[in-house]
Amino acid sequence: MRQWIEHLERKLKVNIKGSFTIPEVLDSIADGGGQEDVIVVIGIGQHFRPYPPEVFIRRLRNVRQAILRLSARSPQTRVVIKLENNREVKTPLMIYSDWYGYMQNLAQRKVFEDMEVALVDAWDMTVAANNFALHPNEVVVSNELAVALSFFCHSA
Repeated sequence: MRQWIEHLERKLKVNIKGSFTIPEVLDSIADGGGQEDVIVVIGIGQHFRPYPPEVFIRRLRNVRQAILRLSARSPQTRVVIKLENNREVKTPLMIYSDWYGYMQNLAQRKVFEDMEVALVDAWDMTVAANNFALHPNEVVVSNELAVALSFFCHSA
Protein backbone atom coordinates (compact mmCIF):
# COMPACT_ATOMS: atom_id res chain seq x y z
CA MET A 1 0.00 0.00 0.00
CA ARG A 2 2.79 2.40 0.89
CA GLN A 3 4.38 1.79 -2.51
CA TRP A 4 1.07 2.63 -4.22
CA ILE A 5 0.79 5.94 -2.38
CA GLU A 6 4.42 6.82 -3.11
CA HIS A 7 3.81 5.98 -6.77
CA LEU A 8 0.80 8.33 -6.85
CA GLU A 9 2.73 11.11 -5.13
CA ARG A 10 5.45 10.87 -7.80
CA LYS A 11 3.03 10.48 -10.71
CA LEU A 12 0.53 13.16 -9.65
CA LYS A 13 3.17 15.43 -8.08
CA VAL A 14 1.24 15.88 -4.84
CA ASN A 15 2.43 15.76 -1.26
CA ILE A 16 -0.12 13.88 0.78
CA LYS A 17 1.88 14.32 3.98
CA GLY A 18 1.33 18.09 4.04
CA SER A 19 -2.46 17.83 3.97
CA PHE A 20 -5.09 17.59 6.68
CA THR A 21 -7.51 14.70 6.63
CA ILE A 22 -11.26 15.22 6.88
CA PRO A 23 -11.38 13.54 10.32
CA GLU A 24 -8.64 15.89 11.58
CA VAL A 25 -10.64 18.89 10.41
CA LEU A 26 -13.90 17.54 11.89
CA ASP A 27 -12.15 16.83 15.19
CA SER A 28 -10.86 20.41 15.27
CA ILE A 29 -14.39 21.85 15.18
CA ALA A 30 -15.32 23.00 18.65
CA ASP A 31 -18.80 22.40 19.92
CA GLY A 32 -21.18 24.89 18.38
CA GLY A 33 -21.77 26.65 21.69
CA GLY A 34 -25.47 26.01 21.36
CA GLN A 35 -25.65 27.53 17.89
CA GLU A 36 -28.08 25.83 15.56
CA ASP A 37 -26.66 27.22 12.33
CA VAL A 38 -23.40 25.27 12.02
CA ILE A 39 -23.25 23.23 8.80
CA VAL A 40 -20.26 21.18 7.63
CA VAL A 41 -20.06 20.17 3.96
CA ILE A 42 -17.87 17.24 2.91
CA GLY A 43 -16.95 16.24 -0.63
CA ILE A 44 -14.66 13.23 -0.68
CA GLY A 45 -15.07 11.34 -3.94
CA GLN A 46 -13.02 12.72 -6.83
CA HIS A 47 -9.73 13.06 -4.99
CA PHE A 48 -9.73 9.37 -4.14
CA ARG A 49 -10.45 7.94 -7.60
CA PRO A 50 -6.81 6.96 -8.22
CA TYR A 51 -6.55 5.03 -4.95
CA PRO A 52 -7.51 1.38 -4.41
CA PRO A 53 -11.10 0.88 -3.19
CA GLU A 54 -9.83 -0.42 0.17
CA VAL A 55 -8.15 2.94 0.84
CA PHE A 56 -11.32 4.85 -0.09
CA ILE A 57 -13.53 2.70 2.15
CA ARG A 58 -11.06 3.01 5.04
CA ARG A 59 -11.16 6.80 4.62
CA LEU A 60 -14.97 6.76 4.57
CA ARG A 61 -15.04 4.77 7.80
CA ASN A 62 -12.65 7.26 9.41
CA VAL A 63 -14.88 10.14 8.27
CA ARG A 64 -17.92 8.32 9.65
CA GLN A 65 -16.26 7.95 13.07
CA ALA A 66 -15.26 11.64 13.04
CA ILE A 67 -18.85 12.65 12.22
CA LEU A 68 -20.10 10.53 15.12
CA ARG A 69 -17.58 12.24 17.46
CA LEU A 70 -18.67 15.65 16.15
CA SER A 71 -22.34 14.76 16.67
CA ALA A 72 -21.67 13.66 20.25
CA ARG A 73 -19.71 16.85 20.94
CA SER A 74 -22.03 19.19 19.07
CA PRO A 75 -25.41 17.59 18.29
CA GLN A 76 -26.77 20.78 16.73
CA THR A 77 -24.06 20.75 14.03
CA ARG A 78 -25.41 19.52 10.70
CA VAL A 79 -23.36 17.58 8.14
CA VAL A 80 -23.84 17.50 4.37
CA ILE A 81 -22.03 14.95 2.24
CA LYS A 82 -21.76 15.75 -1.45
CA LEU A 83 -21.72 12.40 -3.17
CA GLU A 84 -19.57 11.58 -6.18
CA ASN A 85 -20.33 13.19 -9.52
CA ASN A 86 -19.47 11.83 -12.93
CA ARG A 87 -16.66 13.35 -14.98
CA GLU A 88 -15.09 13.50 -18.39
CA VAL A 89 -12.42 10.92 -18.97
CA LYS A 90 -9.42 12.28 -20.85
CA THR A 91 -7.11 9.46 -19.91
CA PRO A 92 -7.03 5.78 -20.82
CA LEU A 93 -6.49 4.92 -17.14
CA MET A 94 -9.48 2.94 -15.90
CA ILE A 95 -9.05 4.25 -12.34
CA TYR A 96 -10.42 7.64 -13.42
CA SER A 97 -13.50 6.18 -15.12
CA ASP A 98 -17.09 6.76 -14.08
CA TRP A 99 -17.32 3.06 -13.22
CA TYR A 100 -14.91 3.63 -10.32
CA GLY A 101 -16.73 6.84 -9.46
CA TYR A 102 -20.05 5.04 -9.35
CA MET A 103 -18.59 2.37 -7.06
CA GLN A 104 -17.34 5.17 -4.78
CA ASN A 105 -20.78 6.76 -4.90
CA LEU A 106 -22.38 3.48 -3.77
CA ALA A 107 -19.76 3.05 -1.03
CA GLN A 108 -20.51 6.53 0.34
CA ARG A 109 -24.23 5.81 0.38
CA LYS A 110 -23.65 2.55 2.26
CA VAL A 111 -21.23 3.96 4.84
CA PHE A 112 -23.41 6.99 5.69
CA GLU A 113 -26.89 5.50 5.13
CA ASP A 114 -27.92 5.18 8.79
CA MET A 115 -26.52 8.51 9.93
CA GLU A 116 -28.22 11.84 10.36
CA VAL A 117 -26.40 13.48 7.49
CA ALA A 118 -27.75 15.04 4.32
CA LEU A 119 -26.61 13.28 1.16
CA VAL A 120 -26.52 15.46 -1.95
CA ASP A 121 -26.92 13.26 -5.02
CA ALA A 122 -24.41 14.97 -7.30
CA TRP A 123 -24.26 11.95 -9.60
CA ASP A 124 -27.88 12.23 -10.72
CA MET A 125 -27.61 16.02 -10.96
CA THR A 126 -24.61 15.92 -13.28
CA VAL A 127 -26.16 13.17 -15.43
CA ALA A 128 -29.47 15.06 -15.65
CA ALA A 129 -27.64 18.27 -16.61
CA ASN A 130 -25.59 16.38 -19.22
CA ASN A 131 -22.52 17.81 -17.51
CA PHE A 132 -19.52 15.52 -17.53
CA ALA A 133 -16.90 17.93 -16.21
CA LEU A 134 -14.70 17.10 -13.26
CA HIS A 135 -15.84 20.42 -11.75
CA PRO A 136 -19.55 20.81 -12.63
CA ASN A 137 -20.86 24.07 -14.04
CA GLU A 138 -22.57 26.85 -12.06
CA VAL A 139 -26.07 25.48 -12.66
CA VAL A 140 -25.20 22.07 -11.19
CA VAL A 141 -23.34 23.61 -8.24
CA SER A 142 -26.26 25.96 -7.58
CA ASN A 143 -28.66 22.98 -7.56
CA GLU A 144 -26.35 21.03 -5.26
CA LEU A 145 -26.30 23.96 -2.85
CA ALA A 146 -30.08 24.36 -3.00
CA VAL A 147 -30.59 20.67 -2.20
CA ALA A 148 -28.07 20.82 0.65
CA LEU A 149 -29.74 23.85 2.20
CA SER A 150 -33.20 22.32 1.78
CA PHE A 151 -32.29 19.74 4.41
CA PHE A 152 -31.82 22.42 7.06
CA CYS A 153 -33.49 25.67 6.01
CA HIS A 154 -37.23 25.50 6.42
CA SER A 155 -39.59 28.39 5.80
CA ALA A 156 -41.66 29.56 8.75
